[in-house]
Amino acid sequence: MVVNAHINDREFAVEVIKTWNELIKKIK
Repeated sequence: MVVNAHINDREFAVEVIKTWNELIKKIK
């Protein structure tokens, strides 16, 4: 998990951004 953390950081960030974008769309 720790070793893969650095590799998955970008993919995880992309998922978080997508989730926030969906939430913002719903709020607006």
